[in-house]
Amino acid sequence: MRKSLVTMLTMVLVAGALFAVPAEAKKKKKKKPPVCATYVPGEQGAEAETFVVPATATEEAPVEIPITLHESLGDVDLTGDLPYSNQIVNLQVDSATPDAGLYILFEFDLKRDYDLRVFWPTGEEVAAAHGFQPALEADAELPLFGNPSNQGGNAGESTNTSEKIVGLRTPDCGGYTVDFQNWLGEGGEFTAKAWLGEAVNEPVPAEG
Repeated sequence: MRKSLVTMLTMVLVAGALFAVPAEAKKKKKKKPPVCATYVPGEQGAEAETFVVPATATEEAPVEIPITLHESLGDVDLTGDLPYSNQIVNLQVDSATPDAGLYILFEFDLKRDYDLRVFWPTGEEVAAAHGFQPALEADAELPLFGNPSNQGGNAGESTNTSEKIVGLRTPDCGGYTVDFQNWLGEGGEFTAKAWLGEAVNEPVPAEG
């Protein structure tokens, strides 16, 4: 009888311990950080896909953005009948810090001319990388295009095979509409890349 009582008490204590563990674990569970509200673009990006760039996105492990562009001869068109080809996407930064530097890289082949422009939801330009790649390739400064390196785009960096937005300071949960443009090239399928890092350039303030 005594042995049975001891066995029953032991079982009760073990069961209590088993049920207590999940309760204690639940009590110590950390709260999840707040999630960004869904980015709401303006008219320009209303129909475009939105890509979130999280704190974990780095240059080595960026967010990949599929881009499809059609053939374009917009640079040499004198009639206005051959418009450039473009694709618009939205990017939202989820940095888990007050702000971060947004980097966007768009790469392509030599002797083509592609541009990269970034806009506020209001439609005003925030940043741009729009060098004239054929002139960069030839190491020439053409009167028609002026300085081929970037032509005044804020936070932009141009090479003969890429356009890049460099460290555009962006608040947590902030976002932009990005326009990838083909002015001289056969187009095709591309993969742009976006990541977060040091903020080294300020956005052009929205006038509104």
